[in-house]
Amino acid sequence: MSAMNRADMNISFLYSPPANSFREGVREAVSEEWWAANLSHGDDYLRALAVRDRLEGDERAVGDEWVRRSRGSHFGSLLNQVFCETVVGVVVYKAIAALNLGEEKTMLKCGQAYGALLKSLTTPGNYVNAPGGFYYLNGKPISTTFESLSHRQAATRSSAFFPVSRQMGGRW
Repeated sequence: MSAMNRADMNISFLYSPPANSFREGVREAVSEEWWAANLSHGDDYLRALAVRDRLEGDERAVGDEWVRRSRGSHFGSLLNQVFCETVVGVVVYKAIAALNLGEEKTMLKCGQAYGALLKSLTTPGNYVNAPGGFYYLNGKPISTTFESLSHRQAATRSSAFFPVSRQMGGRW
């Protein structure tokens, strides 16, 4: 979140209510107890590195994407959109935004989706449920609907999009 503020000193996104909602969503998805239980052993080092690398990469990507797309605009909705599309992917963000929850609840759901993405990096081969009709597998979003096979993540870091029926999703 601080990357947007570093990239453009005219915005104040870092401690805004939507940013706080995003943080709350991440904390709901990945509590301190969960982190301690899943990343506290010596053999968890590589998974912890994967999470750290993802967090650092996302921070750089958010700053770069904001500079590319803002063109002097400082509207809150654009800030939220750029941030969420960059960290969880365009398709996941659009699915969450389509729920018409309002700005702060949308950011909360995006935070929960990002928390699920981080969890999936620490539990390779396991599906992690996320809001908006998605699961994450190894950091990649997988749809739980058959809406369209043509949907693709625009973010190069999260490019997998495989349709999975809701019945199959219930088995994971």
